[in-house]
Amino acid sequence: MKHWATLLLSITAFGLGWAKCDHPYYPVREGWTWTYKQSGQVNETYSLTVTNVSDQGFTLRYTTKEGSFDLRWRCDATGLISLDQGSFGQKQSFKLETTNAKGVAIPSQFRVGLAWSYSYGLKGSFDSGGQKMTITGKSSTDAKITAREAVKVPAGTFQAFKVETTTKTEMVMNVGGQNQPMPAQSLAGTTWYAEGVGMVKSVMAGITMELVSLKK
Repeated sequence: MKHWATLLLSITAFGLGWAKCDHPYYPVREGWTWTYKQSGQVNETYSLTVTNVSDQGFTLRYTTKEGSFDLRWRCDATGLISLDQGSFGQKQSFKLETTNAKGVAIPSQFRVGLAWSYSYGLKGSFDSGGQKMTITGKSSTDAKITAREAVKVPAGTFQAFKVETTTKTEMVMNVGGQNQPMPAQSLAGTTWYAEGVGMVKSVMAGITMELVSLKK
């Protein structure tokens, strides 16, 4: 009897954990795996799997044919906060990490007309011709939900909120003790989120990502 009571409490606690972080347009469910097809400048397939769900956050495991790495997220009443933006897609020769995160990447509620902003402090290092270089800077994103429309992808057709973003990145490179500002970059992007599914399509910098499947 005690065993079953303990098991029930464990299941209940786990349920409360994902329920607190869960989002209608960005589901946070332990073990759920999204597979995406990426095309354009880069053509490949990758997957995202939710792991380590608690009442304070979760981890997204990003997996390609070359390997995998984890991206940490935090959740609170305002929405979902990505803690590892700088780690996304980096190569072994180039180490970039997030030093701080401000604002939510995914707000708690979606509606047409909603606008928000978030930013990341970044720092990194790499070797060039035997010389070590360091970079520091900031990435800032302005986002707005501009429509709710039908989107067709390999996984099916979904009614989704359309989120348009503008991301500005400003970095400074230190070479031999001298700081050299790097050219600022500004990228426009569009992402679609469907209820109960999450991101179904994203377009940015000549790269398109489309949902192929969702394994629950």
